[in-house]
Formats: sequence, C-alpha cells, structure tokens
Amino acid sequence: AASKDSSIYDVKDDVVWNKLSRLFDAKVGDDCDAGMLKQIYTEGKERYENKIPPGYSDSKNKKEENKRQLYGDLILWKQVMIMAKELKKDVVFVTSDVKEDWFQKTLRGEAKHHRVELIKEFSEHTGGKRILIYNQNAFLYNIEKYLGTTVNSNAHKEIKEVSAKETK
Repeated sequence: AASKDSSIYDVKDDVVWNKLSRLFDAKVGDDCDAGMLKQIYTEGKERYENKIPPGYSDSKNKKEENKRQLYGDLILWKQVMIMAKELKKDVVFVTSDVKEDWFQKTLRGEAKHHRVELIKEFSEHTGGKRILIYNQNAFLYNIEKYLGTTVNSNAHKEIKEVSAKETK
C-alpha cells in the first residue's frame, strides 16, 4: 500500500510480490452457486458443532453474522479443494488466520503446525494432491529459505503489525 508514511511498506517495489501477482493474474475461481452454499452451510453447522476444521473458531465471534460470513473459512476451503482437484495441482495456502481451526498451537498458544485433519481431508478430496498451509511469516521465511531470495525487512515488519492489529 503506497503511503506518505515511510514506515509503511510499498509492495509495488517488491520483487516477490510482483512475481506472485503475475502468477495469480486471472486465476481466481468462480463463486459457489446457491445450491453449493446451502450444502456447505448444512455441513458447516455439523462441522462447527463437532469442532472439525476449518472455521469452527469463527462461530464464537460470528454467531450473529450471515451464513456466508459465519462459514467463510469453510467456503474457501471447499473452493480450494475443488480447484486443486479440477486443475490436478498441489496448493500452497497462505493465511493470516492463525486460530486453532487452521493451526495446532504450542504450549504458549502460538500457531505452530497446520492441522493434520486438513491435510488428510485435502488429499482425500483431491485425489492425492498435497497442500502446504502457512501463516504469512512462515511463508516469507520459506520463500527466503527455499528460493534463495531476501524479503524486504519492511515487509516482515508490516505483516507483524497488521497481524497484531487483526488479533486485537
């Protein structure tokens, strides 16, 4: 986001951001139709009651929201699985959501590892495709580690600041 405030990181100059933007250009899937949404809402009610990830943590804060908001994580999850199956592709999923319905927690309450149930469900529903689920910091760390590139320190700083604001 461009800003006069020099502490805000401007992504237009970021090599990694520009490469990712080109990768995803015109590759956004279609929205769910009404029938599929109804099916997800029905399944979501049962999943959330039984604390089956993803999305059940949102039911605490979004009970008064509309169903699309309440089941947003599950809708996204289903769409990602559908697209992976159709395209026969593995997926790298990056999220700022670090609640327990996406990540297992350490004893100190930090997001550590993706939920194993999600990896298993993804594989079962996509014909054996794989998914890697990262929070934003882990994703940037792995970009640096595996792609041999350096992510601007301001990007790391901004992600931490935005994540802290979202957590509040």
